[in-house]
Amino acid sequence: MALMVPRSIYMSRRERLIRAASLRQDYAHILERVDYYCKLKGKQALPKEAIHDHRGNHYVFVDENRNFRPSTFSQAYYFDLWRPTRYFSGKQRIGFVPGDIDFTPQFPAIVKSRPISKDNNNSVVLKLDKIRHFGFVLDNIPFRDKKPMAISAGETGTINRKLLGYRYIIANEEGGLTPDLMWIMSSNSIAAMVKPRQETWFMEGRLIADYHYILVKDDLSDLEERIAYYNNNPDEAERIIRHANHFVSQFMDYKRERVISLLVTERYFKLTEADEEK
Repeated sequence: MALMVPRSIYMSRRERLIRAASLRQDYAHILERVDYYCKLKGKQALPKEAIHDHRGNHYVFVDENRNFRPSTFSQAYYFDLWRPTRYFSGKQRIGFVPGDIDFTPQFPAIVKSRPISKDNNNSVVLKLDKIRHFGFVLDNIPFRDKKPMAISAGETGTINRKLLGYRYIIANEEGGLTPDLMWIMSSNSIAAMVKPRQETWFMEGRLIADYHYILVKDDLSDLEERIAYYNNNPDEAERIIRHANHFVSQFMDYKRERVISLLVTERYFKLTEADEEK
């Protein structure tokens, strides 16, 4: 039904939503996350020509945002991009590189994922493909009542409640991403994983090894040793769980998440010199 609402209605609501956000007690947190997702510094123009192009294993879109259709890439990306951009003119041009992106575009572009590096400013992160990456789980099993073993989460991004019976869940990489990480970190089990190389809206670049998750080597050769340590030191393990749960909790406020997405989009449009249609 939301798709049937004229864009002008959403545009008329934008300033009210932004003003309301500025009055929130957590406004400083909101702005801090906006800064994290959008690191653009100063005005930067998008390529002048329209681009709708498959380049290798990824797709590049540069055009008026209204021209990104459900059939352009995938419906999941279409709807997740539409939600924040509906508050702006459909004529505003946007650079968009959907999919699991492990590089930084040559121009400012909206992405789901970006490399964790100092040179990723052109990658502006929005909450995309959220069905796959964003899920929480209610776990009523205390850590000490779980099997003192590790089990792989697979590579689906789908919550598997059977795994909650284990103390440690291996968050596997899929295309450089760990799609199961959020739901694992919302549970009473601990994520065991390699150091993340890419980040999404979940801000994996801010995760601290052995504080939010158990760091293991790329080949998992030290996994058994790491599990034995935390089985012998359950207080330390439970501290990691508390830290992980706290990190995840910042994503549970739906209204705040929507406002952050809106502000990231607003900043992107302003800094890419896309003139807003009043």
